[in-house]
Parts: sequence; C-alpha cells; structure tokens
Amino acid sequence: MMTSVVEFTLPLGYVDGDGKVHRQGKMRPATAYDELSIQADKKNPFNIRYRDILMLCQVIVELGEIKSIEPYIIEGLFEMDFLYLQMLYREVNSSYERKIEARCPSCGNIDEITMADLFTAMHYYYKEPEKEKGKKGKDKGSLT
Repeated sequence: MMTSVVEFTLPLGYVDGDGKVHRQGKMRPATAYDELSIQADKKNPFNIRYRDILMLCQVIVELGEIKSIEPYIIEGLFEMDFLYLQMLYREVNSSYERKIEARCPSCGNIDEITMADLFTAMHYYYKEPEKEKGKKGKDKGSLT
C-alpha cells in the first residue's frame, strides 16, 4: 500500500471565483479516521456521491494554490475531473494497481496503462463547446 503523497494533474481543472484554473494537486492515502469523520457528517447519511466528495476533501492536501479543500471545491469540478479523482483515490488506496491494455489509434501499438492515467491526456483532445450549425439548443462539447 502507498504511504506517500501522490501528485496529480486534473484533465480540465478547478476554476475558482477569480477565473483561475487549478490543475496540479496532491493526494494522500486515506486513514480510518477519514472514513469515520465523513460518516458523522449529517449531509451524508445515504448519498454515495456526497460521501465521495467528503472523502476527497479529506485526502486532497492541495489543489493549485488551495491548501484547504472544502466540499464546494469538489462540487465545482467538471465531471471528468471528479471521475479522475475517484479513480486516483481507488488506486492510491488499493494494495494493487489496476491496469488495462490500450491500443494507440494512430500507430496501433498496445501499451499497459493504469486506470487513473486513462483520463490524464483527455484535456488535449477536448474541444471547447461549439454551436451545432442549423440546430437550436445547447452547445455541445466534443472529445474528438
């Protein structure tokens, strides 16, 4: 099991009230106290997603210049970043590393990657939302 702090980079990043993007962070392994303290939170009786938010607040020791992670920060993350942190949490707190084989769509090479690394490069492929031509409705983003 890991005992040290793990550095990470969010795929998109947390945007604070001043518009500053925070992508670099550090996460430590969870303790039994972390688990017990979130069980005592009155907002968390049966909501698994909120439990994950509280746990991430406990184990993320910094995010950019932010040193105290509050629930509103995790709640304000893009879904892609939230999923990334959940996967990283599981990797940091597991006694084994989950790995998958992935084939490069360009060259066809097969490589073994960790699950938490799955989203790391996604920010390179994400395009800003664009209005679809000739259609009314909300803007849509693309991962292609």
